[in-house]
Amino acid sequence: MDNQKSIFSYKFINENNLNYIGQVPDISYFVNVSEFEYNNYKKDFNNSWNFKDEAIKYCNIDCISLYQVLNQFNVLLFNKFYINYE
Repeated sequence: MDNQKSIFSYKFINENNLNYIGQVPDISYFVNVSEFEYNNYKKDFNNSWNFKDEAIKYCNIDCISLYQVLNQFNVLLFNKFYINYE
């Protein structure tokens, strides 16, 4: 599988900041993210973190990852049971 999950600030989301552009939210808004991962992620932004853009990017990566898992599962089923659900 080629795609890797990114990190995302799940706890940052609320109805008042959907158009937020500015500094990367504090590490406390991220779930299961090490300080090392957070600092590496933060390097990519210079007070120009855009919630909407990052949310869309995260959702796209999530969809691609899900497709890859489902595709691999389909291959596994076909190879083991000669069943194809396409």
